[in-house]
Amino acid sequence: MPRLGRALRSTLLVIAIAYLAAFVFVAFKRALHPFELEWMEGAMVDHVERVLRGQPLYVEPTIDFVPFIYGPLYYWASAVVAKVVGLSFLPLRIVSILSALGAFAFIHAIVARETEDRTIGVVAAGAFAASYAKSAQFLDICRVDSLSLVTSLAAVHVMRNLRARRGYWLLGAAMLGLSFLAKQSSFLLALALIAHEAWVERRRAIPFVVATLASTLGVAAILDWSSQGWFRYYTWELPRAHAIVKQSYVGFWTDDLFPAYAIAGVFAVYFLVAARPRRDGARLFHLMAAGGLVACAWTGRLHDGGWPNVLIPAFAALSVLLGIGLGEALRAIDDRDPRLSAFVSVAALLQLLVLAWDPKRMLPTKSDARLGWALIEKLKAAPGDVFVPNHSWYARMAGKPAHAHRMAIDDVFRGDPYEEGAKLSVALRSALARKKWAMVMLDDDFYEREARGTYDLVAPPFPTQDGFFPVTGIHVRPQKTLIARP
Repeated sequence: MPRLGRALRSTLLVIAIAYLAAFVFVAFKRALHPFELEWMEGAMVDHVERVLRGQPLYVEPTIDFVPFIYGPLYYWASAVVAKVVGLSFLPLRIVSILSALGAFAFIHAIVARETEDRTIGVVAAGAFAASYAKSAQFLDICRVDSLSLVTSLAAVHVMRNLRARRGYWLLGAAMLGLSFLAKQSSFLLALALIAHEAWVERRRAIPFVVATLASTLGVAAILDWSSQGWFRYYTWELPRAHAIVKQSYVGFWTDDLFPAYAIAGVFAVYFLVAARPRRDGARLFHLMAAGGLVACAWTGRLHDGGWPNVLIPAFAALSVLLGIGLGEALRAIDDRDPRLSAFVSVAALLQLLVLAWDPKRMLPTKSDARLGWALIEKLKAAPGDVFVPNHSWYARMAGKPAHAHRMAIDDVFRGDPYEEGAKLSVALRSALARKKWAMVMLDDDFYEREARGTYDLVAPPFPTQDGFFPVTGIHVRPQKTLIARP
């Protein structure tokens, strides 16, 4: 390999490792932050607390608890860790961080196996780490995305690289089942891999199809039966009833994916269309697997409320195809045209560089923590229960009873406004009318008009207009304090 080629290869490796190291730095730096990094984190801890107490997750919506529209796996896994380290944000973040690291490892393994080049495997993993900012920094926080992704990538790895092993299909089906239990949109990947097996293996695909359907829809049926239909209500009926963001039919491609991953898209097309012929089925397999992962992201973006975190599976798929396409291109060129080889490496280098992000902007400050503890003290001082709808776990941190989270309540309002949503609204109005809570803290005007009938607006929770905002997600914090009238 000419000197320029070696230099570019080394530069690619260094930048990829830098992204991976930056992610590890940020993730571990903020793992111990005692307050929300994103506004829904606290409610995720609420779910884990219910698991630890042996309470069901999927129940009729009430002002005391409404579950999110996700499967239970993340809560179960986090509860196991919480038994060791205690209940807080930390065990949930540990699960997410370990899952993200596992996702990097699987991307490396998949690409290194296809290209027979570990360096390019690291480049692909680094390209995915580079997407951290574009996907709203969700890989390490208390959300289901990383766990769903690592199990999805595990399934892809098994179904591609462990086919020679006896019973590989059972392990692949199990991984798909786990991914589905973390985030139900991953069922689209399961369908893609089922379609691939049915096309390639024909009769031998039957065990995999049966096992996959059992580990996904079969387990879902059991959960639905055990919850008396509430599992289906939250994970299927509510999301299905939410509005579709029609501009994302096109905007997903033009605004979300290809401004950020345009060069990766070129490498993907090269591998899938123009690269040297291969007889090992790599093209078809990765076309189907990537298609399934991208479909997971696309449907998430079409769902009203889909934040950039839903793009994570698509970024992972494009990172894999970037790596394989880069390896195929460099192998095809070999040393016959050093300038063309350098051009290809520079293109990959540019793909990494255009995704650059600043770790410092992703870290909460000591001032944020001080403001947070001051807020908790105010909640503790309330002469009764408190209602902090956008940050429900803060009530528990203050030693007060739990209550439902605003996002979960809104999911019911948007998906079932005339039945459960109507009952929930009546319950909220009634609770405020009878002064169920001694103190109410609002980020905005959520039921403020109703509260003003029995509550007085007092000094705001914070003395200044800045500080204590989550570092990612919606930019919100408690802004109004209402005290129940005597």
